[in-house]
Amino acid sequence: MGSWLSHARMDFVRVDPPGCDLALVRRPAATSPSKGTTVFLHGLGDASSAFYGAFEAPSLAPFEIVLVDLLGHGSSDKPSNFDYRPASHAAVLFQALRGLELPAPVHLVGYSLGGAVALELGRFPLPGLGRLVLVDPALDPSLLQFSAKVVAFSEAEFRAQYAEFLAPYGELAASFADRRWAEAAAFASSTGFYRSAKGVVEASRRGELLEHFREAAGRLTLITSSPSPPAGAADPAYGTGVLVVRLEAPNRAPMYDCPAEFYEAVRGALGPPPTP
Repeated sequence: MGSWLSHARMDFVRVDPPGCDLALVRRPAATSPSKGTTVFLHGLGDASSAFYGAFEAPSLAPFEIVLVDLLGHGSSDKPSNFDYRPASHAAVLFQALRGLELPAPVHLVGYSLGGAVALELGRFPLPGLGRLVLVDPALDPSLLQFSAKVVAFSEAEFRAQYAEFLAPYGELAASFADRRWAEAAAFASSTGFYRSAKGVVEASRRGELLEHFREAAGRLTLITSSPSPPAGAADPAYGTGVLVVRLEAPNRAPMYDCPAEFYEAVRGALGPPPTP
C-alpha cells in the first residue's frame, strides 16, 4: 500500500462528548477538480483500516477519501459517558465533517453498523450531501444475529468476556475476513462495542431505521451479499429509487471478500447528488 501512504494522513477532530477526538484518515483526490468526497464508515468492532483498499481503487482516485474510526473504535477516543446509539454516532460525525470543508458532493458509504450510522447522518444538514451507499446495513432485526448475540450478555458480562468473545474470530482456521476483523476489534472499547450493538438492535426493533431507509430511498444504493435482497429492497413499502447491487461475499464482508468488485460497485453508485 506504499503508493498511497505518502498522500494519506490521519487527522483528529475534537467533538462532543467534551474532550473526545475522532480519528479520520484522509487522502486528497488525484485529480483537480475532484469529483467530490467519499466517506467510509466501518462496522461493529472494526476500524477505518477495513477500507484501506479504497486508496488503491483506480476508479475512486478522482474522489477525496475519508475513512472514519467511530468513537469507541480504532484510534478514536473511547468515552465511557457516551451511549453509542446510531443517531449519537451520526451527531458526532456531523460535528466533525461539517468543519472539514470537504469537496462536494459528500457521499457516505456505510457497512453494517456503519450503514445504520450513514443513514442517520444523512438526516442531518450535512453540506453537499450526495449518495448514501449502504453495504449489508444493520437495519432489519432479522439480520442482526451477531449484534443480538452481543446484547444477550449484560454490559458487565460482555466487558469481562470480551477477549474470550473475540478469540474464535482470530484463530488460524477462521476466514481471512474474520481474522482481519478480530485484529481491529482487539483495539475497540468493549464498552463502545457493546453499546453500539445494543443501540443498533434497539433502533432496529423500534422500526426507526427501516423508516429512515424508506425516507431516503431516492438517494440510496444498497450493496448486499445476501442471496436475495434484504426485506425492503424488493418491497415497495421501502420506497422507490433504491438501486440494489448484489456481490458474492461468503462472509458478508465484501471489502475483505471481494475488494475489487466492492470498490467498483461503490464507484458505480456515486452519481450526482439528487435534486431536493
